[in-house]
Amino acid sequence: MFVNILANIFGRLWGTLSVFLFIPLYIKYLGFENYSIISFSLVLSSLIMIIGTGFTSALSRELARADINSEKKKTVFVTLETFFFIIVLFFVLLGLFLINIYSGDIIKSDLYSSKEFKYLFCIIIVESGLQFFIKFYLGGFLGLEKHILANWFQVLWGVFRNGLVVPVLIISPILESFFLWQLFVSFIFVFIFRAFLSKEISGSYFLLKLNIDVKVLKSIWRFVLGMFLISLVAAVNTQMDKLMISIKLPVEELGFYTMSVTLAMGILVIVSPISAAILPRLTSLYSERNVEEATVLYNSTNFYTSILIFTVMSLLVFNAERLLFIWTGSHEISYKAGMYLPIIAVSMAMLSQQVIPYAIAVANGYTKLNNLIGFLSIMITLPGYWYGISMYGVFGAAVVFCFVQCVTCLFYKYLIEKKFSYKSSILESYMYNLIFPLIITSLIAYSLTFYSFQGISRFISLLDIGFNFLVTFLLSLLILKPSFAKKVYLKVLKGNS
Repeated sequence: MFVNILANIFGRLWGTLSVFLFIPLYIKYLGFENYSIISFSLVLSSLIMIIGTGFTSALSRELARADINSEKKKTVFVTLETFFFIIVLFFVLLGLFLINIYSGDIIKSDLYSSKEFKYLFCIIIVESGLQFFIKFYLGGFLGLEKHILANWFQVLWGVFRNGLVVPVLIISPILESFFLWQLFVSFIFVFIFRAFLSKEISGSYFLLKLNIDVKVLKSIWRFVLGMFLISLVAAVNTQMDKLMISIKLPVEELGFYTMSVTLAMGILVIVSPISAAILPRLTSLYSERNVEEATVLYNSTNFYTSILIFTVMSLLVFNAERLLFIWTGSHEISYKAGMYLPIIAVSMAMLSQQVIPYAIAVANGYTKLNNLIGFLSIMITLPGYWYGISMYGVFGAAVVFCFVQCVTCLFYKYLIEKKFSYKSSILESYMYNLIFPLIITSLIAYSLTFYSFQGISRFISLLDIGFNFLVTFLLSLLILKPSFAKKVYLKVLKGNS
């Protein structure tokens, strides 16, 4: 499992590194307003992608189960892939139809006409349909615990899709070239992902079979629907702020907001591979009724990820403008996006705190609580974003997003732990994994800002913040985990003897 965690971290770190490398280049060759339009396309794509989440999670969960044989897993794969193909085809065609009959302005920008925007978004919709299948097949690899293979493919896809588009932009610096290249790359990689997953499941690269086993659908439809509703609610709660900003404000404001969100997403990127690695193990343990071992795995994972989450959050909060300038080299972007980054960083930390408990819910096929809390949060976010953006602009959206994530985290974390045999009081749960790590990491990170190397160079500043990360994480671990401190102390004594 540790190897799988490392593989997932490698894949996610590459994804994060590619963002840091390529976004400044997109801005350089296309301009900031065109980058802001790309940001809107990512919002649109994220909303579209929720359609396939239920099937992806179902495939991963079924392939991870220890109580079904390989032939049954093959039947599950064929059934889900066939049904998934029909669903994706329907929604892609529906999206193309709706975008072409829509007569209003899609976003507020003077760069393109309404007709040109429709053409660009038709490309985005088709490419999103291809991404459906890539994510679906990735879910299959993760369910089979083929994390190394999955992450290698994901990295290659990212290199070709997001990296090699830069030479294309140097030759043809227009949005059409950007989106067409991504469409071409995703088309090729759908077949690559599919062939290798087919090999893992059936022993053949070419499992060409379309069939729907009604029994399979009957056994998983509740889980698929539940995961779809979770994804729908999550998309509304995490993308509605950007969607409303793009509707009510100039598209450049969305660009500044997206820059801060992208940087803060680093917190979620660090935690997600850990969750992906333990999910198959948790699924297997719960399917075998081994609740005690599953609880031990959850407890240890949850504690260490909490320290990691709040360490990164603290560095983002206390070094917001500095990190943005290191990334972009632009004082204007770092100043404007830096106003929102501390709030968004706290929001992402609270969202990340829900990732490990969510893995337990998925392992048990339990989606009711997610849907309930999600629908309740929508009642706050929809009017909240509308009022907040109308009155306070982008800052209002950031505050509403932060408030919802904080409240959701407090309720969701405790209720999941209580339901699945995690024996603790509310006070113990909050103090041990939330309040103590938050206070300790924040105090250490804030103290280190007084000893930082300011204004020397972007590279030296990056090394300085990296050093601060290591110091903050290790000191927090030593303080919050006395047994860890004891082990370090004994190793030091042994080394000096």
